[in-house]
Amino acid sequence: FDEDKPVRYAALGVREMWRMSRKSLERAVEVEILDLGPPGGPRPATESLVLPGFGSALLPEAFELAVNIRYEELEELLAKQVAAAALAGDEQTSHG
Repeated sequence: FDEDKPVRYAALGVREMWRMSRKSLERAVEVEILDLGPPGGPRPATESLVLPGFGSALLPEAFELAVNIRYEELEELLAKQVAAAALAGDEQTSHG
């Protein structure tokens, strides 16, 4: 694991980084989203800044579907999430 990677990516202008890990084959994948933009270094985030609506709870499921070559289910999951995020954005715009 490269501890300096978030700082190096931030210096290149990358906005966020997703770290995936699995402690053992029996355990589910864990995803950590890092916001690379704030002063003072990377900060953990619960939702992607780049892909609104994509949070650390959804990403392990998407990863498992991809690894297990279940692309149709992955496409459905991502399409549903994009639609939900767009709807939420529209609601915020109309109420804001």
